[in-house]
Amino acid sequence: MNRTQIPPLRLEAAEDTPEVTFNEEQMAITVNGNCYPANPEAFFAPIFSWMTTYMDYAPEAPALMMNLHINYINSSSYKYLIRLFTLLSKYQKANRQFIVNWYYWINDPEIQELGEMISSKVELQVNLVSVS
Repeated sequence: MNRTQIPPLRLEAAEDTPEVTFNEEQMAITVNGNCYPANPEAFFAPIFSWMTTYMDYAPEAPALMMNLHINYINSSSYKYLIRLFTLLSKYQKANRQFIVNWYYWINDPEIQELGEMISSKVELQVNLVSVS
């Protein structure tokens, strides 16, 4: 797989799920919105599948950025997010590069603390970025 063959990733936002997109020009995945699906396994499955395909078949690809703008996340989805970051850290140990940005509103300490907690649980640098 070369760069022109990177599969698309686009999940439409719903009330209980965030929009997830991959921008090939920026080499960035953006997750934006609420994350409390009734079935988090079904929601996260295409993301895990895309990530595995991308990592296994695009070894020469440049650093991948993940920008997370999450307003709310439930505990079940949080567990899947930890699993996703654990997968990223596995690939990082194999010399793949990732940049993870966790955006939070400056007046939302719960989302900030969640980003800090995630950062402490995975072997992956998570940049905490406040937004005013």
